[in-house]
Amino acid sequence: MKEKKPITSMWKRAKLATEENNVNKAMPLLETMIIHLSKLTLKGIKEVEGLKVDLWKDRAWLAVETLGMLPEYREEDEKPLGLIMSH
Repeated sequence: MKEKKPITSMWKRAKLATEENNVNKAMPLLETMIIHLSKLTLKGIKEVEGLKVDLWKDRAWLAVETLGMLPEYREEDEKPLGLIMSH
């Protein structure tokens, strides 16, 4: 019986869609993957399907960035932590 690897499967489909620059196909997969990995992190799980959870998250976020779905970083947008926490 073949072992189920949902993260790997999702990553392969998201990676292919990213390589094709298909934002509409890639983003839902990447979003689902990031949510699932975040839940694993909150549970204290460090490894899934033979790889570190942090590596999976890095891959997913890099694909999101590659697709141009993150806003450009601007240093002037940064606020000191104290200002953020007080609001």
